[in-house]
Amino acid sequence: MRKLIINADDFGFTSGVNRGIKKAISEGIVTSVSVMPNMPLAAEIKEISRQFPQISIGIHLNLTKGWPLLPLEKVSSLVDEEGYFLNRPAKLMAKADLKELEAEIRAQFDFLIACGVEISHLDSHHHLHYHPQVLPLAVQIAAEYGIKAVRYPDERFFTGNPDAIHDFVWDYFYPQEVKVEDFYLAWQKGREIIEGLGMKSPENYVPDFFTKGKIGLNNLLALAENLPEGISELFCHPGQVDEDLRKMSSYTEEREIELYTLTLPGLREDFEQLGIELVNYWAVVGQEG
Repeated sequence: MRKLIINADDFGFTSGVNRGIKKAISEGIVTSVSVMPNMPLAAEIKEISRQFPQISIGIHLNLTKGWPLLPLEKVSSLVDEEGYFLNRPAKLMAKADLKELEAEIRAQFDFLIACGVEISHLDSHHHLHYHPQVLPLAVQIAAEYGIKAVRYPDERFFTGNPDAIHDFVWDYFYPQEVKVEDFYLAWQKGREIIEGLGMKSPENYVPDFFTKGKIGLNNLLALAENLPEGISELFCHPGQVDEDLRKMSSYTEEREIELYTLTLPGLREDFEQLGIELVNYWAVVGQEG
C-alpha cells in the first residue's frame, strides 16, 4: 500500500504564508503542517488545530531565520550583531554554544506545546536537524516530549546526483568541503540515534517538489506515480506572497505556484486512481490524528 504525507513547512513565517497553508488544507491536498515557533504568527496554529483536526502538526525547528524566543543574552552565540539568527546551519554551527542551542530548542518546543498542540513530528528550517551536532540534541529533546516521528532522508537520498548532494552538504552544513561519503557516515549515525530512541521516519523521502523547475502538476503526478510502497513524505511550501515574505525570503512567487498546484480540482481523485492514500504524520507511528 502506498501512503503519502503532504507536509506544508513554514507555518508562522508571514500572514501570507499562513493564509496559503490554510487554503492548501481547506481546498487542497495538504495533510500535515510544520510550525516555525519563533516567528511572529506561529500562534495562529491554534486556529488551524481547531478548524482542521484531521491535520497533523509538527515543529519546524528554526534557528536560521528570524530571532530567538529566548532573551539574547542567553543565546548570544546563535545570533549576529543585530540579534538575528545566522542564515545557514554552517554559519550557525561554526559559533554556536551547544548549551545555548539546547536551551533555544527547548524553548521552541515549549512554545508550541503552550499553544495546545500535540506535536506529531520533528522537522526543521534549512534541514538544521540533519546536522551531526544538532540531530542528537533535537531528537533527544523530541523524545523527552513524547514525539515519536522525525523527518529524515531515506538511503535513496544518496543515490541521486552526487554533485547536488555535495553542494547541499557543503552549502548547508560545513564551512569547508566535505566528501559525500563522510556525510553518508554521519547520516548512518543519525539513523542509529533515531532508532535507538524508538523514533520513526517515513520510509520514503520526497524532496523534489521544491524550487523552480520542479513545481507543477506534471512533476507532482510523476512523483506520485513513482512512489515506492510504504509511507512517503512530500514536503512543500505553499503560501501567498506579502511584503514581509519578500523581505525575509528569496522563495516567494514559487510558493504561490505550489499553492496553485496543490489546490487544483480533481487532485484527490488523481491520487486515488493511482492507488495512493493521503495520510497525516500520525500514520508513521501507527496512530490516528
